[in-house]
Amino acid sequence: MLFKLAHGCPNCKGVVADERLAQGLVCETCLEPPALDLCESLERKARLQGLEPFCKAQEKVEFFRSIFLKALGIPPSPLQLSWAKRLYLRESLAIVAPTGTGKTTFGLMAALLFPGRTLILVPTRLLAQQVAERLESLAAKAGLTRRLLTY
Repeated sequence: MLFKLAHGCPNCKGVVADERLAQGLVCETCLEPPALDLCESLERKARLQGLEPFCKAQEKVEFFRSIFLKALGIPPSPLQLSWAKRLYLRESLAIVAPTGTGKTTFGLMAALLFPGRTLILVPTRLLAQQVAERLESLAAKAGLTRRLLTY
């Protein structure tokens, strides 16, 4: 250990050693022995505080992963999972990535899974129809029901 950080624990803002932070852990007050699943361990000990939004988002990302796998037959890529995490953390998100990285598929799955209305803008009616057909197909495979309006 090189140093300890005052107010460095991401959960309780207590004192935490640099080694624990480097391992992605919280302070020893929050969690004595290092655990494999940080969120589960903190919740079990009723010590989940500042990391609660992260843990809730992580649960939603796991749900996203399972529905994605069910709808498409393949797991989401690490990039798609990182985008899902940002989406569930309610962070502003703009995706700029090369062709073939799964931006459209991610957007369609997010539209199916995120509560509320979603507006998808495309430049032509033909593309709008194709997007609607793809959404209907994904929803059916995932066992989801969504009303779609295509114009």
